[in-house]
Amino acid sequence: MNYFGDRIADVGSNGAPDIIEEGRQPDGRWHDLARTTGARRVAGVITLRFAGPLFFANATALQRRYWPKKKQAS
Repeated sequence: MNYFGDRIADVGSNGAPDIIEEGRQPDGRWHDLARTTGARRVAGVITLRFAGPLFFANATALQRRYWPKKKQAS
């Protein structure tokens, strides 16, 4: 990789903001599932809060965590 590619890879792996999965409370508000006991997942929906700017160099953190890997063609 060239100099700029190395720098972008560093930002993408080391500087990725927290990704928080949120759930819905009975009153309709959304809160962090890990920190709020009343929050529940909604079937068929993933609600995420990206705690920081989302741009090309850190978008791979989101992809790695939440997008399923494509199956290899056999």
